[in-house]
Amino acid sequence: MRRALPLPPGAGKSEEHAEHYVGREHWLWTSPFQTSSIPLLHKVREMGFGAVEIPVEYPEQIDAMAVRRALEETGLTAIVCGAFGPSRDLTHPDPSVRAASISYMRQCLELCAKWNAKVFAGPMYSAVGKARQLPDAERKAEWALAVKGLKEVCGIAEQQGVRLAIEP
Repeated sequence: MRRALPLPPGAGKSEEHAEHYVGREHWLWTSPFQTSSIPLLHKVREMGFGAVEIPVEYPEQIDAMAVRRALEETGLTAIVCGAFGPSRDLTHPDPSVRAASISYMRQCLELCAKWNAKVFAGPMYSAVGKARQLPDAERKAEWALAVKGLKEVCGIAEQQGVRLAIEP
């Protein structure tokens, strides 16, 4: 998680400004985050952090309610970060891969709602590391697929009360 320093007194009191915390990103300690990783949330709090970015690589390996209890016990604010490899790519030519990507993001957004996490972050428009030169027509087609998929994900996020933080 990126360090966010506290705002000056009086700042952040409107809808325009979110609360800022100094937080800890979990990938520095463990991958994948799973139910057995929960004790690290207590360590994050003991270290004086107010927030934690929880990377969700495999939602099925996480007991959502156990994480929620730990977040409540520690008072930590959660931010959820997605993991986007080749099988989670909104620009993939195979519609089943794109559908699986949206299904995964739906699971992450459901975890956000259970954990009262207001932000879901990650480079969710494409697979990480997918860098290559494309002819204009292919690049435009991938762009259109990403936009279409993200519009659907935005609708899901809105239903869950979560904002997307799309990383470059």
